[in-house]
Amino acid sequence: MVNFRGQVIKVAIGQRVDIKGISKGTYTYATNFSIPVGATSKSISGDVSGSVKLKAGTKILIIYTSTLLNGVFTLSATLSSSDDQSNPTSP
Repeated sequence: MVNFRGQVIKVAIGQRVDIKGISKGTYTYATNFSIPVGATSKSISGDVSGSVKLKAGTKILIIYTSTLLNGVFTLSATLSSSDDQSNPTSP
């Protein structure tokens, strides 16, 4: 599920959702999750939170992977975008 501006949008595994009517700008995001039964600790890495710059036609993809090994639940995220997400340096 994606909660964008107070609206919960359900996204099925392996599917995509187009969100229309978004104003151009920079938006922050965060990932909420629960650790599974049997996990005694957690670890996160990658793009589990941050900000994205959006303009007309921007496509954002976040791929999540998780493992549970020796009681440690690890969540990793990788973000890709159709637009340059780097912060430009001043002239």
